[in-house]
Amino acid sequence: MIDIRLATTSEELNAVYNFRYTIYVEEMGQNESYADHQHERIVDTLGHPYAKVLAAWDGNTIVGTTRSNFVHDGSIDNYLGYYQLQHLSREQLSKASISTRCMVHPAFRRTTLTARLVSETYQRGLDEGLQTNYCDCAPHNIPFFTGLGYSVIDKDFVHPEFGLGSVMKLNMHDVDWLERVRSPFRKVLSTHLSRQRKEVTPNDTRFISSLCQSNPFPYGCGLRFNDGPLF
Repeated sequence: MIDIRLATTSEELNAVYNFRYTIYVEEMGQNESYADHQHERIVDTLGHPYAKVLAAWDGNTIVGTTRSNFVHDGSIDNYLGYYQLQHLSREQLSKASISTRCMVHPAFRRTTLTARLVSETYQRGLDEGLQTNYCDCAPHNIPFFTGLGYSVIDKDFVHPEFGLGSVMKLNMHDVDWLERVRSPFRKVLSTHLSRQRKEVTPNDTRFISSLCQSNPFPYGCGLRFNDGPLF
């Protein structure tokens, strides 16, 4: 049974850093500027304490990981420019995140583990009130990310470490689009919205009903409980 959870202790984080080294350096042969060859690990500037590092464990062995950084938590370093986020408003930045360092052990690459990892990241983003997520990927991975619901916003991006790729954007609450591409995120979002509807109290209901009666809109009340959460 694969257990997916946040890596929070120094022991867990070091296991993630070692796993990154195994994938990027030993398997892929990447010339990683952040590679610590003496300790066989990769730690970069987007790490602890602001990063949310998810790790997948098969017993005591790490078999997958991904990382997200919520912009409102702290600096995202050069990725503000890489993903052209400097053009976003302060409000948009407060509800944006980036995802990096997603990788899975070769033995698990034809399983559902990658989808489980990114779905867990997506769920945590929804819980934080995020609206958008950005990432970049190699050209051959574009179909995977478009299948999740991402759209290409820069197809000529060149990462200083990994070369040519594409910058991708996910509108996390675009229900229609997620349904259209049959994204696994659509079920996560549906559960999230249902949970939010259940959290509306009777007092909330009476207040909004009163508000609609005293301030009628031209086409009826703009807040409907059966259609989604209240923002």
